[in-house]
Amino acid sequence: YGRSDSSGAVYSGRPALIKGEMEYELPSNGPVSFAIYDTRGGLVQLFFTDRLNNKGTYVFNYEFHTSHLPKGVYFARLRFDGQVRKEQRFEF
Repeated sequence: YGRSDSSGAVYSGRPALIKGEMEYELPSNGPVSFAIYDTRGGLVQLFFTDRLNNKGTYVFNYEFHTSHLPKGVYFARLRFDGQVRKEQRFEF
């Protein structure tokens, strides 16, 4: 069902739901935020903001509904201490 890309995101054509996995490593303790953005940098969906994490490696799964979104390119971005630490790209 669907296909997977190198970022761990799973999608098929124009999916109603995108499921992904985000793995990241933090060099120190600090605030982490995760959200989906459009190509203009507009917030599409906020998952969490300024969640305090300790130094280490983390993995989490996420999903978001796309049926209400226009066709286009979107980005899942993980920020650590205000800087983009990891990004996944979706196009549907």
